[in-house]
Amino acid sequence: MVGARPGPHPGGAPRARKLAIFNEHLRAIAARAAARSVDLWALTPLRDPRAWGQDRVHLSPDGHDRIARLVAGHLGLPAGDPNEGWPTRRPKTRRDDLQWTREFFLPWLGRRIRGRSTGDGYQPKRPELEPLPARD
Repeated sequence: MVGARPGPHPGGAPRARKLAIFNEHLRAIAARAAARSVDLWALTPLRDPRAWGQDRVHLSPDGHDRIARLVAGHLGLPAGDPNEGWPTRRPKTRRDDLQWTREFFLPWLGRRIRGRSTGDGYQPKRPELEPLPARD
């Protein structure tokens, strides 16, 4: 079980507060179910823009790597420190923000205004329930 994206959140403080409450509910559910949980809220590298993909919603390969290391550590597997420093990269610029707005935000806004979802018009990969293949 994992928590939602940590702050600072692009939706500002109100969104960050909602995510904090959501995470508290996740922790409570995990405790009641005696389930293991991994606290992504405290994973500092996820606050770095480099942890997120171009759409700023999905994780980048580096972000996935940090979460995988954190989970592996919780499972007792050797994984390295998920909080280690980032390789040096060019910081995001205003041009990057404008490109993101054009490529991701404006199309999303247009879909919302028209009452459409990103998945509208797509068919499911597996429309019929099938058994899982046997694992070796």
